[in-house]
Amino acid sequence: MILKLMGLIDLLAGIGLVLLKYDMFQTVVLVLGLLVLIKAVMFFGSVISFIDIACFLVIILASFGIFNFISWIAAIWLFQKGFFSLF
Repeated sequence: MILKLMGLIDLLAGIGLVLLKYDMFQTVVLVLGLLVLIKAVMFFGSVISFIDIACFLVIILASFGIFNFISWIAAIWLFQKGFFSLF
């Protein structure tokens, strides 16, 4: 149950990061990014946690309008991680 909830957070954060490209749902995506950061801190020490922290930083930058190729990579990372943890 917890694994599926964490996967859903990743999935929604990935989708939200793409929506930030079109200036949509900025506040919601920031909250989802904060949840990704909390999840990364809970499991701190693994490589995946460091990537999640980097994704959080990308979400912060994207919310301020800095959306580039790295943002797409972070969105794909979060989306695939969330998708595979749900199924």
